[in-house]
Amino acid sequence: MTSEQVRQDDAYLLPLLSLRGQLKTRQEGITNILEIIVTASEPGFAQRLANAVAEAYQLENIGDKNRQAQQQQKFIEEQLQVIGDKLKQAEKEVQAFRERHELISVDSVSSATMSRLSQVKTKRQELQQLLNELRDVRQQLETHKVLDPSRIKGFLGESMGAVFTNLNATVINLTTKRQALLVFYTEEHPEVQQITVEIEKMAREMLAQVVAQETLMQKRETHLGNEQEELETTLKTLPQLGLQLDKLQKQEKLHGQNYALLESKYQEILIKLAGRTQEVSIVRPAVKPTAPINPPSTLPTGVAGVVVGGILGLVFAFILETLDTSLGTIEDVEELLGTTVLGLIPFIDLRALQSTIESRGLEGHSPEVVERNARLISHFDPKSGLAESYRTLRTTTQFLLLEKHIKTLLITSSMPGEGKTITIANLAMTFAQAGTRVLLIDADMRRAMQHNIFGLNKEPGLSDVILGNYEWQETSRTVADIIVGNMGMEAIMLTPGMDNLHIMTAGTTPPNPAELLGSQRMTDFIAQVREAYDLVIFDTPPVLQVSDATILGSKVEGLALVYQVGRIARGSLMRSKKQLDHVKANILGTILNGLRPEMGEYRDYGYQAYSSYYGSDYYGSDTPGDDHTDRSGSSSGRTVSSNGRAGAPVAATEQGRWRRLTGLASRFRSP
Repeated sequence: MTSEQVRQDDAYLLPLLSLRGQLKTRQEGITNILEIIVTASEPGFAQRLANAVAEAYQLENIGDKNRQAQQQQKFIEEQLQVIGDKLKQAEKEVQAFRERHELISVDSVSSATMSRLSQVKTKRQELQQLLNELRDVRQQLETHKVLDPSRIKGFLGESMGAVFTNLNATVINLTTKRQALLVFYTEEHPEVQQITVEIEKMAREMLAQVVAQETLMQKRETHLGNEQEELETTLKTLPQLGLQLDKLQKQEKLHGQNYALLESKYQEILIKLAGRTQEVSIVRPAVKPTAPINPPSTLPTGVAGVVVGGILGLVFAFILETLDTSLGTIEDVEELLGTTVLGLIPFIDLRALQSTIESRGLEGHSPEVVERNARLISHFDPKSGLAESYRTLRTTTQFLLLEKHIKTLLITSSMPGEGKTITIANLAMTFAQAGTRVLLIDADMRRAMQHNIFGLNKEPGLSDVILGNYEWQETSRTVADIIVGNMGMEAIMLTPGMDNLHIMTAGTTPPNPAELLGSQRMTDFIAQVREAYDLVIFDTPPVLQVSDATILGSKVEGLALVYQVGRIARGSLMRSKKQLDHVKANILGTILNGLRPEMGEYRDYGYQAYSSYYGSDYYGSDTPGDDHTDRSGSSSGRTVSSNGRAGAPVAATEQGRWRRLTGLASRFRSP
């Protein structure tokens, strides 16, 4: 590379500038000897760098004295490459032109074409003459049934063959015999009629041969005519092809002359460079040093590193702890909100759930159906660990609802994307599977999702009932509506209990959802459905986004808050709690969603642990026993945080009630 190229590229310039700091030179006395001194951390590198600098200086001196010749050499080398490529291209074009047009010499091709054209014309004229004669013969046969033997001579006789000539001679003899019989008999005489029939038969056979021969000759004449046109066209284009070939050959010759001239000039430059002068020589190469000039002090440096590292570690730990606004354990959530944690929903990849559901024999559906099946995991894969976590949440919630005589429950979240809609759908499904008559109401009129999960139409729904357009019984969707929807009979029959679940979609999107939820008609509607069902679950928008959840939270008997671990800060969760407390909402507890089994003891409660712990034997039993009760109590009596630390156990009395409720719930569960 040239110096200019190095200066314009930082990838080369910066390393060279760093090496310059390791170099220095000095003159030995009054001599013309230069000493190059290199200081480096590696002895071998110091030796190589000193020798490389000396060699580079020597080459630079030689290049400076012979720079003009070197520039000429470089220019000629570049031109040789360019002209050589052009010469190869010209040779290829000439060769391709000859092969494409099958053209070796214009004169030879022209002579061969004219000779062939003459032959084609002669043959075509002969065929045309024969065709005319065949047409006359055909007309004569059609008229007189017999030919004059003098007509069947020469080329026509050779063309028609001996059979045709014999047939014509037979017809002539029969005609003569007929004429002789007609002297004594009439045309109705049997012998005369027999001869007439034979004449007609032979005449038809002769006519058929003439027609066939005429058709064959016509095809040959047409083929020769096409060949004559092609040859005439070729003769017309030969002069133009000759000019093109001559042009390509001249271009090839010109590039060949230029290449030969540059080749001779290049040899002259090489001879000139061979006699270049050299004014710099290396007197003594560098040797590898045996000892460093500044031996390191290991102990003081190590002590200083340990002290500085410890200080920096403490500073970084303090900064990370200050900036961390997430909640680490269940105790943190309960202490911050002053409520209990109702359940733990582990994080499960949606694509992994889709693969699991497809392996259950539900493949072949559209991507929308597969995604819906993965979201409603408690129905489509009831033996999975995630479905078991929803059943554990159901058991905890059922205990609180029975204890406090609550039948209307609202579930919401602080911010979008925390998984409240899927949690509500699966919780309602598990309640229905346990024998509870549940009404799931999608009160999120701004961004309704429940109708998509269950494959229903969005309208009519809750907004239409509050506006008075429908009675609430008309908009309550039963299992029959789900069957005729997008789920179908096959999906409904996977697990029992679907007939206990009724769904009310959001309905027509109104311009004022908050005013509808806060109206007296909404209060009356809640009272009516409370009397008709064992449990009514409401799905609302997030608390911090709009006021819908706050308004409806003051009208229902209980409220649960979904919190996805690590998604939002503790300040946002606390603002949601305070906002609900302002309207005196009865917050039953918090549902932790999206827990990841990545470290610590929480790995025992991950999806794989659930899958192996609650296997086919667990669900294959028809009779609930102590083993089932102990398992449910064990899994629900231990709380685990998202960062892997185990939290405090549930109180002993609550554990006993929980076990009894789990045993009761197992009786509602079908095998």
